Amino acid sequence: MGNLPRVDRKVLTSYAASKVYERWERKPQSLMLQSIQAYPMTLLRGGLYRLFTALFVISQPLLLKRTIRWFSEPSTPVSNAEGYGLIGAYLVVYGGRAVFTALAQHQNYRLITMIRASLVSLIYDRTLTLDLVEAKDSAALTLMSTDVERIGQGLQFVHEIWATPAEFGVAIFLLQREVALGSLAPVIIVIISIVGTVLLGMKIDPHQKQWIEAIERRIGSTTDMLRNMKGVKMSGLEDAITSILQAMRVEEVNISRATKLLFIGCQVFSTATTTISPVLGFIIYVLMQKSKGKPGLASSNAFTSLSLFSILSSSVYIFLTSVPAIFSGISCFARVENFLVSENITGPAVVEGQDSEASSISTEKISIIAPKIATSDYLLVIRDGSVRWKGQEKAILPQINLCIEQGSFCLISGPVGSGKSSLLYAILGEASLKAKTFHISTTSIAYCQQSPWLPDISVKECVLNGRDWDEDLYKRVLHACALSEDLAQLSAGDQTKVGHEGGTLSGGQRQRVALARALYSRRRLLLLDDIFSALDPKTEKFVSNNLFSSTGLLRELGTTVICTTGKPGNSNKYADYTLDLNKEEVQLSKTQKDVEDDDIEASTYSQGQNGAKEHEEDAHHESNQSLETTQEHELAQKSVPTLSSMVFYLRSTGMGFFALSFSLSLVYSFWQNFPTIWVNLWTQYDAKHPYGDLAKYLGVYILCGVLALVTHSVVTWLVMVLMVQRAPMSYFESVDIGTITNHFSQDMEKVDLEIPLTGVQALFAFTSALVQIVMLSIGTKWMAIAFPFIIAVLVIIQRQYLKTSRQLRLLDLEAKSPLYSHFTETLSGLATIRAFGTHTQCKSINTERLDYSQGPFYLLYCAQRWLTLVLNLVIGAMAILMMGITIKLRGSTGAGYIGLAFVNLTTFSQSIQSLLTWWTMMEASIGAAHRVQQFEKETAQEDVLGQVTSPPDSWPKAGLIELKELSASYLSSVSPVLRNVTFTVQPGQKVGICGRTGSGKTSLILCLLRMIKINSGSILIDGLNTSHVPAKTLRERLLTIPQDALILNGTVRLNLDPQSRFTDEQLQDNLRRVELWDLISSKGGLDATMQDGLLSYGQLQLFCLSRVLQKKSPIVILDEVSSSADEESQRLISKIIRDDFKDRTVLSIAHRLQQIADFDVILVFSQGQLVEHGSPEDLLSRDASLFQELFAQQGR
Repeated sequence: MGNLPRVDRKVLTSYAASKVYERWERKPQSLMLQSIQAYPMTLLRGGLYRLFTALFVISQPLLLKRTIRWFSEPSTPVSNAEGYGLIGAYLVVYGGRAVFTALAQHQNYRLITMIRASLVSLIYDRTLTLDLVEAKDSAALTLMSTDVERIGQGLQFVHEIWATPAEFGVAIFLLQREVALGSLAPVIIVIISIVGTVLLGMKIDPHQKQWIEAIERRIGSTTDMLRNMKGVKMSGLEDAITSILQAMRVEEVNISRATKLLFIGCQVFSTATTTISPVLGFIIYVLMQKSKGKPGLASSNAFTSLSLFSILSSSVYIFLTSVPAIFSGISCFARVENFLVSENITGPAVVEGQDSEASSISTEKISIIAPKIATSDYLLVIRDGSVRWKGQEKAILPQINLCIEQGSFCLISGPVGSGKSSLLYAILGEASLKAKTFHISTTSIAYCQQSPWLPDISVKECVLNGRDWDEDLYKRVLHACALSEDLAQLSAGDQTKVGHEGGTLSGGQRQRVALARALYSRRRLLLLDDIFSALDPKTEKFVSNNLFSSTGLLRELGTTVICTTGKPGNSNKYADYTLDLNKEEVQLSKTQKDVEDDDIEASTYSQGQNGAKEHEEDAHHESNQSLETTQEHELAQKSVPTLSSMVFYLRSTGMGFFALSFSLSLVYSFWQNFPTIWVNLWTQYDAKHPYGDLAKYLGVYILCGVLALVTHSVVTWLVMVLMVQRAPMSYFESVDIGTITNHFSQDMEKVDLEIPLTGVQALFAFTSALVQIVMLSIGTKWMAIAFPFIIAVLVIIQRQYLKTSRQLRLLDLEAKSPLYSHFTETLSGLATIRAFGTHTQCKSINTERLDYSQGPFYLLYCAQRWLTLVLNLVIGAMAILMMGITIKLRGSTGAGYIGLAFVNLTTFSQSIQSLLTWWTMMEASIGAAHRVQQFEKETAQEDVLGQVTSPPDSWPKAGLIELKELSASYLSSVSPVLRNVTFTVQPGQKVGICGRTGSGKTSLILCLLRMIKINSGSILIDGLNTSHVPAKTLRERLLTIPQDALILNGTVRLNLDPQSRFTDEQLQDNLRRVELWDLISSKGGLDATMQDGLLSYGQLQLFCLSRVLQKKSPIVILDEVSSSADEESQRLISKIIRDDFKDRTVLSIAHRLQQIADFDVILVFSQGQLVEHGSPEDLLSRDASLFQELFAQQGR
């Protein structure tokens, strides 16, 4: 990227987007017209250059007619001189067309690039105001990628809409002079074609909307799967998810079929002008001439007419081809416009950089019907309030009263699903709050989600969050959040990247980094949503003391804190107020505090090597895979697609289909071009035998036109429909779901439309060029000598162009990735972004990344413009060469052959330009096949062929687990996260796994599931070494519930039973056993959509537990399933483990040790080693027991 030249500032976002912004803010309607009108001079210059191009195009048949007449005249010194003058005329006409075509393209490409910048910016700005529920469907991602690209494709024809009809009109006028009423033939056919194409184009719009909606659903589900790949793998749902995505893909292909058939219909209409118009025109002319007793078809009339028919057909083809593209663009403009004018979310935390001391904020989400609060001592007041989510009639919190003093600490408690998080969302304006009084005296708010949102930047950048550097505050914040030692253990320190969704950090680290960001912001109001749920007791005690005690950082800063919790914890004793949501009327209560601050000095807090271990241990296998697949993606993107990529794609769709399509395309090209030779033979015969064998010549001519139309339609149907229908399953089934999803949206669009569309056009252009070379050689035999040199020049041009365009396309893909990533991150972090008011910072990042992508995007267009210019100049040189040869051949050959040569030169130039243009576009699209091919070859597979075998269907049967001297690490280059672990779990035993953060607990689970590398030792389940069992099979046979709730993009039924194995009654019974059915049935039952607000975070963990109740497996693995559960929910989980899993082996990781206090065996880990194991009673009775110490820290 650094070697690319700087692009014009007018195509960059700051300039280009401002033009549309000004118009849109004044009058937010008709986005398409406003976007085009925002750049009037670019539009006008492009139109002017296109007009000059049209004039030069129309001049070509006139020049051809004069050439044929000159060739037929006797040779004299004057006529010889005129011949050299014709060479100059060819130079002017062909050279002028080449130059002005390039200039028109240049302006058009600038227009597309500027509109792209403005639309992506508008879409992003609107994304920042999306309702959280609306943000789930990923519409913004589809709009800024698929829709904006299709708008660009439509804008490529913006001047063809008026220029091609103008060319058509002038050509008809000239044609009337050649074939009289025969000129009506193309008019009639064009009218039929235009009417037919417009009618079909109008039908394309609703079908395309359905298609794009299907794409949105698939992209949303795919993105969701990618985000939750850890949970997908741990839960053994890889095949189930693959089946769901493939089913959505099949549905998408079925929906797209109507659009494609309509497109094929448009193609048939546009081709009819090329194949039928000359036939009908000559029939009318010849029959009328015969009826009048006048001479028949002469060479000059015939070939001038053929040249005009070529212009007519080209103009009509471009016009009719542009109709679907323009209708598609209009449809996409409308979708973007509807997105931009949809309802915005507004709330009390949307103002950035301001701090109103005493202001009541009225929004659509908040109803204020009360006078101002009399005292400034209260920072937040809610009286007779109710909270509900968008689209839900029943209030989550029907009656709430809250009055919080400035600088106080309010603790909100309540059972799972009581509305704790919803109350915070309401304060932020994310949920609907209606109250008799709502008053908030500040917009200076910081927020920590229950599941922290962290962008993929360094830890330091996350903490600073765009604020000015304050070294002293930064160090104090890191210390208060117990991050100083963690970062010191990392090789990159605070420059360590947090990874996608914080994937390189553990759950506890993610929460503490998010907390540090909130503290560093120094906001007056701090909202904390159960931020201690993933912390071990010692860390929680240290952090809460450093924040909430009388000498804590938050007390020192005078920050007002509202914190939710589902469990008693160390922070409870510091609260000034408590709010218990487990009551009908929610009222604030003042606490009676009589506590002393815990004596935890900074020097005594130490995790040893736990910081580094935590980074390695809880950073799931996903981060390991992310690193590997990122390297593979970079390799695949930097590798150049080759012929083998095309073969790979063709094999996946069927080589037989390609062979048939190629053969029929060759037949089509023959029938399309043979009439030119036939006309030459006809005119020669007619000159000697007027109207002789007329029926034969007309019959063959008609047959050629009909066969050309039929074969063209058949080839288009074969490529666009049949081949693509075969691609969805076979094309992607060999590739692991975890690797392909990163390219799923772009690659699927190319497989759906771009590859077949560009492929069929390139196929037609290639076979036409082959036939036309033969035709040119027949017309002027001396040109046959020049063709090897001409082909050599074309090959050199193609290689030079491809050398540049390939790199630019790869850079274009590379530059779009950060832009798409930023959109995805924004969608997942909307609540946090709006709470901190970092809109300007996010917009700035979007502008920077959009400008970064504008460079290769625009330069790729520049390369295409260069290709067009050079090709047209080569064709001009061929015309001049042919004219020079014509001068030498004068008198030695017939005028008809010269006409044949020049007519075919015109069509050959069109074919060559189409071939290189469509081929390069196809090669860019076939990069999708190349990436899949690279993944298939180079992606490291979990299972090595020959080393794994499928176990018996009954395995595992008992649930015996044996670990022998196990050592494991995430990568071979890092130190082990588990060292020499040996233990045995008897069938049916309940085993609790505990230890401080980073001790190796989750690593043990990942080893059991074959998700990290085992360096030495072995794991045996029922006597079978798990390294010999296929990874997917192993995970499917074990029941695992990950710490982060795995929620699929779909209904409750889909989430409970992705494999569709159980009845509705069984699923309802499962929900009743976790006490969720009453709640879910009131919100739509099993058909309700899983979305924000349906279930709380703690309820989601219970929901995931219900997912496995009906499944049969002797081994159940639980990874902190009660981390966000209240005491009642914890008792429910314990009951399920005792009753439903009583005969099963259970391994449960727990920070809350009371959850595993009645288990059979406890495993205590520290620094990757098993340091203690035994019964809970035994470990508690031991002196200096680590388990005893951990248990005591929880106050048990």
